[in-house]
Amino acid sequence: MAANAALVREYKRLRANGFTAVRAYEAASVNARFGSLEQRGLVMLDVVPDLCMYDDSYAENDGERQAIWRRIRNEGTWGIVGKYRLHADDDFITYDSVWGFIGDDHVDSGYDADVRARTMARLSELQQEAADEIASRPTYAMIAC
Repeated sequence: MAANAALVREYKRLRANGFTAVRAYEAASVNARFGSLEQRGLVMLDVVPDLCMYDDSYAENDGERQAIWRRIRNEGTWGIVGKYRLHADDDFITYDSVWGFIGDDHVDSGYDADVRARTMARLSELQQEAADEIASRPTYAMIAC
């Protein structure tokens, strides 16, 4: 029941931040599943400095361009990196990333939920492959027959 309440709270928070109903539900669901896997030490979303030159070509005028660079000087530019591992004692493997955020603009951008979703999908694929490989191994009963 607490999980459902947390999902509803996250949904309402995202709706208040301007997400459509469908996108808010999708992002809230992804965030909840990712949080569960994160607690188990299997996934993480890392925020790292973006060392590439920022593309300000979308600025419509010099005033907007100056405001962008003021924010960059004050807050930096960042990327978000989705990482996974099959077991909590393995090293993390980088899987997906999005770059070019100023400050904490990545939070609730939609890109954060997308990176989480793709990272979880990759982890799920690898877990299924590992399970299939184990299931295909001969068992004692198969050998004894």
